Amino acid sequence: MVGFYLLALGIAALLVYLPYAEWHYAERVDIRIAFTCLVAAVAILSAVIPRIDRFVAPGPVLTPEDNPQLFGLIGRIALATRQAPPESVYLIPDLNASVAQRGGLMGFGSERVMCVGLPLLQTLTVPEFSAVLAHEFGHFHGGDTLLGPWIYKTRGAIDRTLSALSHRHRWIGKPFEWYGALFLRITHAVSRQQEYAADALAAEVVGVAPLASGLKAIHGYAPAFPAFWTTEVVPALQAGVRPPIAEGFTQFLVSSTIAPQVDAALQEELHSDAADPYDTHPPLPQRLAALRGVEPTVSASADPRAISLLGNADASEAALLKHLLPPSVNDGLRPTAWTELGALVWLPRWRRHVTENQARLLGLLAGDLPSLATVPGSLAVRFQLVASPDLATSKHISESRTLLGAAFAVALYDRGFAFSAMPGELVTFTLGLQEFHPFEVLDELERGSLTSAAYAAVCKTAQLTGQDFGHLVTESQPSQNGPGA
Repeated sequence: MVGFYLLALGIAALLVYLPYAEWHYAERVDIRIAFTCLVAAVAILSAVIPRIDRFVAPGPVLTPEDNPQLFGLIGRIALATRQAPPESVYLIPDLNASVAQRGGLMGFGSERVMCVGLPLLQTLTVPEFSAVLAHEFGHFHGGDTLLGPWIYKTRGAIDRTLSALSHRHRWIGKPFEWYGALFLRITHAVSRQQEYAADALAAEVVGVAPLASGLKAIHGYAPAFPAFWTTEVVPALQAGVRPPIAEGFTQFLVSSTIAPQVDAALQEELHSDAADPYDTHPPLPQRLAALRGVEPTVSASADPRAISLLGNADASEAALLKHLLPPSVNDGLRPTAWTELGALVWLPRWRRHVTENQARLLGLLAGDLPSLATVPGSLAVRFQLVASPDLATSKHISESRTLLGAAFAVALYDRGFAFSAMPGELVTFTLGLQEFHPFEVLDELERGSLTSAAYAAVCKTAQLTGQDFGHLVTESQPSQNGPGA
């Protein structure tokens, strides 16, 4: 770190010296060279000046008065690790937890803060969450958070310097590029060792088993949360409703479509031991190996979920959304159960999509689908999204099948089918014993899991046989059975 600032000051001094040397020894000054050197020197010096940490709260603050159980646990872990508890604890929309020194200048005048993720609380058991807390207190214990501001400020100075020299003075920026790469490799290697040390303290304070299972749960489930937020939560918020986010994430993780993907991703990570020199965390297998070879499986537990530590989970979710969303959006949100979202969110979206693309649907008959399923991309050609099947990309295929699924869904609903659209599950329409997945129909016809006879039977029941998809929505009348979701 000191080397970087010496490098920056040295180069800046050299740039200032060059015009002086030209004047002193050659008794002349090239204005262009002098101007370039002085501008570059000023850019470097302004970039490396430390900035005051303007701390912006990452989420709503959690208070001991509203969450006595959570803060009781934090206090016990702080006592066990011989550390002072954080001054502030924030709720964030990530499957993660973190600690830091925030505010002040280069760590001076800063305070300890902790962030805990809402999906993390929903996913981990209380013992697993306790182990994660102990790990985070391990960073306080090891002095990592005191060193952190210096490292982060230096990284920021390197980034600002490279940015300032990226256009007109790239040749001057080369030493900073080389030194920056070296700085990252060294500091990230130190960060990985800090993670091992924090793991060791957590295993000592809480135990190896809850820490290992907590680490595996985080690595397995964290990648799923952005998908859940984008595909399930955002559409609901756009429709003006607020479903229970934490509860929905649990349903998403255990759904028949998502659970196998999560398990496959975790197994792949458990068997991938490749270390990235620019990663601040060691690979999961190496962290588990350091914990004396715990069996690499996510263990089920009868322990309560950590979200039970919150005094009022629904109020905490509402506060988190209030922090994330502008008042114009947040003020109008209405609490809604996930079972109601089918009729309130998805059905109106499907109707709009079909109405906006009615011209593409004109002329497409329900009976055409078995033949279209034989050649991937044929439906995209039929909808005029691409000129020929061999030019169809995955995006073209996805868009065409989404439009077909929306048309099918609206038509089936208007003809009396009930439907379910729960988080992570396939949209499923039912009438009696018949079950149909409108957004998967081409895939199922291709795989043979939906036979032509079964498909024809659904079309016959729904009175779709031989009818034009371009006219189904406009000609049909809403079902009198009410929302089926």
